[in-house]
Amino acid sequence: EVQSLAGRHCEGRQHFLHGQGLYSLVTISLTASDTAMRNWPVIVGNNVRRLRLKRDLTQEQLAFEAGIDLTYLGAIERGRRNPSLMVMVRIADALSVAPVELLKV
Repeated sequence: EVQSLAGRHCEGRQHFLHGQGLYSLVTISLTASDTAMRNWPVIVGNNVRRLRLKRDLTQEQLAFEAGIDLTYLGAIERGRRNPSLMVMVRIADALSVAPVELLKV
């Protein structure tokens, strides 16, 4: 759980309390892999494709079940589109997986 420490700024940065530690946005952003952050649409797309094929679904079937356009799903799988959280939840539901499964590296 991350809590904003409203009004607590140090060197112009907002700080957050996470568990027992105090972190700035700079600290949080540096702990994530820069490459993974830049390539997350590719990671999501690869996971969507892998899970879709594992369930023997066509893109058309998955798009229908998720309520999204077929061409949009294809672009997501190719890492060309940046799906919103709500779209990822709809895809995950259609694949019968938790949304976090779409973000695994």
